[in-house]
Amino acid sequence: MALDGWGHNPDQFNIERFGAYRLNTAASLLPSWDRSIPVEDKVAWRDPKVAEAYQAAAVASDPTSASRNPPSFRAPSGAMADSFELASGRKLWDAGPITAHVLVIRSGNDFLEPA
Repeated sequence: MALDGWGHNPDQFNIERFGAYRLNTAASLLPSWDRSIPVEDKVAWRDPKVAEAYQAAAVASDPTSASRNPPSFRAPSGAMADSFELASGRKLWDAGPITAHVLVIRSGNDFLEPA
């Protein structure tokens, strides 16, 4: 097994480095969302009240958020681990056994899933 400069297998998500969760502020929620909006004027695409409500709900979801400055909420690192696996070309599960009718809806601007 080859190790990277962190003493970690680069083919495996480094949970020791990222921990079980990470802290996010309200401001940290908007940059990736903004990058996915295909116009320069983000307000023309997204109502600022929607962004504010999203930020407020995220911070309010963690009862310990006010104990940090700036307030921040804990987000599990599992989503990062899943993204790492997908970016490495590994599937998280096999949809083949699903026999029910399925409706799949995705955004044309989804930055996580290529078209």
